Amino acid sequence: MCGLLGWLGFTSLANTRVITHLLRLPLRVDSLDITPFEAIGRQSLAIALAFVGGITLGLLLGNYGTAALANPRFWLLFAPLFLLPVVLFFLNMVPTQRVLSEAKKRELAAVRSELHAAFRLLLQCRQAGDPTAACLRTSTRSPRTSST
Repeated sequence: MCGLLGWLGFTSLANTRVITHLLRLPLRVDSLDITPFEAIGRQSLAIALAFVGGITLGLLLGNYGTAALANPRFWLLFAPLFLLPVVLFFLNMVPTQRVLSEAKKRELAAVRSELHAAFRLLLQCRQAGDPTAACLRTSTRSPRTSST
């Protein structure tokens, strides 16, 4: 059982490194559509649940008994094993969250700059005494909203 958990640990760490390197590549990320990243979350959860299942089988088949709960050696062995699924899950999810967070920050910066430009234009129109609707119709549209 320990060999199986060791192999699973090695392959999960290797997969984590691959995912981390893939997420460092330049990607076009739509901050409102996170469905391409759901597969990474499912894989992280599957790896964590496989570890939980292996640890549970190890506890059930190990004949430790209730007296082992008072033994510090038992906790020295199983405390890191209990934390391992959580650590592996978040090792995969932290780079994914970083990529999505950076994409959202870029989108938010673009929207803020457009709002700031539109506010300046509206303020200039009001100071000039033009009606707001007429000023907005005659103003130039941003390239993002143009139909061509």
